[in-house]
Order: sequence, then structure tokens, then C-alpha cells
Amino acid sequence: MDEHEGKSGTAQSAPKKGKGGFFYGWVITAACGLVYLLLGSVSLNAGQIAIPVMVTQPDIMMDRTLVGLGFTVFILFQGLLAPIIGSLVSKKGARLTMILSAILIIIGSIVFAQFGGSSTIAYFLIFGVWLSFSSAMGSQVPCQTTISMWFVKKRGMAMAIMMAVMGAVAFLVPPAINAIIQSTGSWRSAFYAVAAAAVVGLVIVVLFIRNKPEDKGLVPDGSVDEGPEEAVESKVDSSKVYKTKESKTLAQALKTPAFWLFVCAALPLYFGFNINVSAGVLHFSGMGFDPGIVALGLSIQGIVALIVRFLIAPLIDRIEPVRVLAFGGIAMALAMFIASFSSANDSVLMFVYFICIGAGWGINLVCGPTCFANYFGNGNFSKIIGVALPIFSIVAGMIPVISGAVFSSAGSYNPAYIGIGVCCVIGVVCSLLVRFPKKAE
Repeated sequence: MDEHEGKSGTAQSAPKKGKGGFFYGWVITAACGLVYLLLGSVSLNAGQIAIPVMVTQPDIMMDRTLVGLGFTVFILFQGLLAPIIGSLVSKKGARLTMILSAILIIIGSIVFAQFGGSSTIAYFLIFGVWLSFSSAMGSQVPCQTTISMWFVKKRGMAMAIMMAVMGAVAFLVPPAINAIIQSTGSWRSAFYAVAAAAVVGLVIVVLFIRNKPEDKGLVPDGSVDEGPEEAVESKVDSSKVYKTKESKTLAQALKTPAFWLFVCAALPLYFGFNINVSAGVLHFSGMGFDPGIVALGLSIQGIVALIVRFLIAPLIDRIEPVRVLAFGGIAMALAMFIASFSSANDSVLMFVYFICIGAGWGINLVCGPTCFANYFGNGNFSKIIGVALPIFSIVAGMIPVISGAVFSSAGSYNPAYIGIGVCCVIGVVCSLLVRFPKKAE
């Protein structure tokens, strides 16, 4: 769709901004942040609030264990189907993928509102599979691919700002969904709201998203005073951070030590985040902490994750993002060890735990994809990240089950926290082992 715009004259008629002028890529950044939220996150957020209400209805006979399993299926499918989404983005473009995502979410959420509570099979197929796949089509892979195409010199900053925009608005989703359910008295209204959010996301995609700078007569980072190749190369050469000039294929990426070191550096952060999601509240509540205090800690965690995204935005184009990722691993390791050694009287340590979780996860959300984009280039980024995501999803997805088993056998989550803390330390070592080609090469 976008590929034809430059040929039809639209790109020529678009105003071109030279150095010092406003770059349309910043519009893309804000738009991707909103699309990431509206298409990629609202479905799951609505499900977390509305489905527990749904299963309390007397006319809906659904086993609570199967309800929980439905969320597991949702999360796993987002990772498992990432290679398919990456291939679609590579062949048809991120913009078309986002449009398809919005259309599927609109249809799927309306269908779920009508039939989601009719049977467990309907619940699994519509929520666990359909809405999971359609949400993934509008989130991480296409949005991060778009940012990597539009930015070279300021790619890290743009990635951080996109995630910050998404996180800032995300605070409004849970209370909004809850208010809708309370005002209508029906869980179904939450999924009609999901459809409405997807409509807004679709409008944003159609009006503002473009696959690459060339679709508007620009080049990455906004310079139009030079040819595209010269402009990009000059920006790469002037950057202190390694950013390849030649995109590697998926096969080439998988053969490099850097790919697997990136995976090993980021994976423990997923471990820490997942045990916090599945067991954090239970761990501290079981120690005797007041639920209100624990809830405050969760709120602080979200705020810290958001602030960290803004703080590291100007850093990861000056410092190798994988080195910044090491600080995320240190913060997450500290959180794990604090959880394992704190007691019911250590409310200050509990808050430090949530602060470290927020810091580590916020760093990972920005630095993780930037590592892959900088090292392997734009050309096959969607395919490469599409292979990395299932690894994170499948391996880290086992953490809630493993930690639950540890609690059952040991009577405490402490051994699981200690084990993940050790994994985080190993991840930090991996982040420091990554080596970069010399610029002369």
C-alpha cells in the first residue's frame, strides 16, 4: 500500500523537512505508542477485569482452572505466532499488519461479547487464540519494526519514547474498563469497549502510520539534504553506538553469538517479571503485609517502569543498549534477592523490591528490541525479533508453573526467587560478553 505512494506522487507533494526541521518520524513514534496500546494491550487488560466478572454470572458454568488456562493460552500464542507475524510484516509491511490487527480485534471482541461465555471451547478459541493473535499483530513486532525503519541515529530514543507513550496512557485502561462494567452492569460491555479502542487504533494507523521514511520522501532521522544511503551512513558513522549498515538475514543472525547473548541477557528479566506477576502479591501477602501496602508497591512499580523509559531515552543512542540492559539485570537480581531474604517487618525493602522490578522491566522493554535492531539492521528485523519472542514467551512462560511447584514442595517462593536472581546475574555477564565489529569493518 505504502510502497505505491512514492510512485504516485504523494511522497513528492509531502513537505520535506531538512536538518533542523520537524521530522515526521516523531509523529510515527507517538502513533506507534498509541497503536501498541489500543491494539496490542487493551484486549488482555479488558480480559483480566471482565472475565473474572463473567465467570461469576449464574448462567455461565465455567471451571476456574480452565479460566486461568485461557490466559496462559493467550500469552503463549502471542509468542508462538510471532514468527508468522514477523514474516507478514516483512512481506506486506507493518502498516497493513496493523490494519488487519484492528479489523480482527473489532470482529473478535464483538463475537466474544456475544458468545465468549457460552462454552469453555468458545472462550479458548475466541479469547485465547483469536484475540491473542490479532492483538499480537498490532503490538510488538510491527510497532518496533516501524520505529527501527524510521530511525537510525536516534533509534534508541524513539523506541523509549514509543514505549513511554504506551505506558503513560496504559494507566487509564484498567479503571476505564472497570468503570464501563460498573456503569452497564455487564462484562460484555468491556469487550465492546475493546472493539471501540480498535476502531480508534485503526483510524490512527490509516491516518498517521507509514512503513518507512521513503513513503513520505524522507530518510531515517529526517535528513533530506543528502541521498538516503549517504545520510544513513553518515549518521551511523557519527554514532558512538554500533549500528550495522548492512542488514543480516534471519539465518545469519541465528549463527552469531550476539543473537544468543542478547537472548540470554534479556530472558532472566522475563523470569523476574513473570514470577512477580504470578507470585509477587501472594509472596508478600503470605508474609503478613497488608494488601493495601502491596497494592501501593505495584503502583510504584508501574510508575518507576514508566519513568525509567523516559530517563534512558537519551542514553541508549550514546551507550550500547546491551550494556544498559546489564543494569536492568542488576536491578532485577536485586529484586529477586530482596524478595527471598525480606521479612514481614521490612516494608521499606518490599518497596525497594517493586522499584527494582519496575526499573529492570522498563529497561528491558526499551533496550531488548533496540539491541536486535542495531546489531542486525532493519531489513529482517521483524523476522529476527519474531524468532526471539517465542523463546521469551515459551521459556519464561514456564516460570509461574515452576514457582508454584517450588512453593508446593518448599512451602515458600524463596528458592524460586533465589534461582531467578542467579539467572539474572548470569544474564548480566552475557550482556557484558557481547562484542561489536569495529566501525572500519
